[in-house]
Amino acid sequence: MASGIPEIVRNLYKIPKQNSFDIYVGRPSTLNVINLNLSGISNPETDRTPVGFKENSDNMWTFDRYNNISLPVTLHLANNSLSTITGSHKVTVNVGDSSTFVNGQTISIEHAALTGGLTIVQLNIVEPVTVVDGAHVSYDVPGDPATNTVPAGGGNAITLTYNPSFTHIIAHAAPNVEDINNNVQTNIYWGNINSITPLSLIDSVNLPISSGGIIVSYPYIFMYGNNGIISYTLTPNNWSAAVNTPVSSTKVVKAVKTRGGGNTPSILFFSLDSLYRATFQGGNPPFKFDTIQEGISIISQNCVVTDFNVVYWIGINQFYLYNGVVRPLQNDMNRVYFFENLNQKYRNKVFGWFNHLYDEIWWHYPSKNSTECDLVIIFNLKEERWYDSILHRSAVSPPSDPFSYPILADSETILNKYNPITTAKLRIPNNGLSTIADSSTVTVHLDVKTDLKDGNVVTISGAIGFGGISSENLNVNSLINVTSSPNSPTVFNYTASGNADSTIPEGGGNSMFYSPSVANECYGLWQHETESKNMTLYGESFAIRSYFETNIFTLFDKNPAQDRNLRVRRIEPDFKQYGNLSLTVKYRSFAQSTVYSSEPYVFPAGPVDTDLAKADTIEMGRLVSFRFESNEINGDFEAGKIILNYAPGDVRP
Repeated sequence: MASGIPEIVRNLYKIPKQNSFDIYVGRPSTLNVINLNLSGISNPETDRTPVGFKENSDNMWTFDRYNNISLPVTLHLANNSLSTITGSHKVTVNVGDSSTFVNGQTISIEHAALTGGLTIVQLNIVEPVTVVDGAHVSYDVPGDPATNTVPAGGGNAITLTYNPSFTHIIAHAAPNVEDINNNVQTNIYWGNINSITPLSLIDSVNLPISSGGIIVSYPYIFMYGNNGIISYTLTPNNWSAAVNTPVSSTKVVKAVKTRGGGNTPSILFFSLDSLYRATFQGGNPPFKFDTIQEGISIISQNCVVTDFNVVYWIGINQFYLYNGVVRPLQNDMNRVYFFENLNQKYRNKVFGWFNHLYDEIWWHYPSKNSTECDLVIIFNLKEERWYDSILHRSAVSPPSDPFSYPILADSETILNKYNPITTAKLRIPNNGLSTIADSSTVTVHLDVKTDLKDGNVVTISGAIGFGGISSENLNVNSLINVTSSPNSPTVFNYTASGNADSTIPEGGGNSMFYSPSVANECYGLWQHETESKNMTLYGESFAIRSYFETNIFTLFDKNPAQDRNLRVRRIEPDFKQYGNLSLTVKYRSFAQSTVYSSEPYVFPAGPVDTDLAKADTIEMGRLVSFRFESNEINGDFEAGKIILNYAPGDVRP
């Protein structure tokens, strides 16, 4: 959806607009917003980083919205405060101070007199405005354009009425990435969601600060963090009368809205070792706090997922849910695998979301030596089944109206191979290319060490045809694979358009150049779970590799007397499929023996001729499994009843 910049995204937050939506992109040093339409097409990023914001590589953001409701305001404008331009439908209004107006806001003009050839009916309207500068707004009139340029007109009794109500985005970032228990407190910011200016301090006088985050339960706004203290106020821009409530002996790290019984708003607050609930009761103080469960844990501030008021999260050694009471979420499939493979140093990068399309909760986490999230553990609520996958993502904006697709940010850069920026030409030594018979791989031998790396794009120019490959097919843009050792002159391979007919160690002529792409590695935003079965990048489609592997088959599992190899005679596939599927037979002698794999057997989408509707095989092993894979454009499949024809093979190894 957007190629991003060379700084990782830590948090995403979606705000619906009319026929579009904004995505706030929280990074360690910036806060930007991208407007996307419902087709997923984005506009350029707008920088809304707060003035005075302190960048930190460990910054983690929390966001919420606050509706600032006000009564309509009527301004009595200065005399002759309207101006027109000949041939234009635009009328500019001098309002003195335009800071309370935003683009698209509706105004009502009354009592304006004829100006610039525009009639009273044209001038006295209800129309949306555009902010021109610090003192002026403009609106468009219906009908014919102005016939005269008038710098000051409209008479002496003009009034402008508008509704100053608008929605704020509230944002807070604290350096919690590597330490969920970090105690550094930072400022809270806000700004009009329809503005494009930097956010400002929510209260520049009292300067509320927090180390945990913020949440809104309208009309109250809460902040939480150090020493288990939760603070809240009715007036976001004035925290002088905020209520401070200590609920825990440890830091409060997360808050989520929930149902508290009846119609009362409630919020769940997670400390490092307990779960608390705030319930509105009115009076003084307006909220009461009670302890839901002590002696539990939470692994990260963004691992909490809600679905129909049931709350799911991960502790330091257990999965949990809360549906009125806290209890473990049973996982007999991959619980131990998850906790043993989680990189504990970066546990606060774990984040979760609910995938409505498949009734799944996805938790992304950094594994083993990975410093960013690279794996996913998934719980299917409908089937009460666990599974896992590989996916490099750092943040999510879950699906919600009006945009039903989840948006996730890369945790690894989009390589410059997809959006190269080409530098000046660099010389290739005379006859520095080589070819291999029946291969499209061309090797380039440079006489100097360079910074080229796998995945760079290189443009080859000036080569003359040799080895059966024409000059047109040699001079191409191509991804490269660097094959030389780090301290030696660079050698890399690229793919020509066509195969060579002979092996030539030196060729290409004496006036060749290569133009490498400048490092342009960015963290992009991806739209997930669409109808497409492909990865679409800058308008080009790529296959998404998908496979499953069966359990191990043996002859002796239920009959120890048949302790011998299993001979695979035939596989009869039964798939609803698009594109080809491949089958690989994998076999070994014992559980810890080397695993061998057959050559792939390819099944085209049916109906097909008899010979293609089955695979006659010669594979044999004591422990056998079967791997089915789809890895082509538009590939997709659903398995039916696959039939295995087998027989006893040789005696056991």
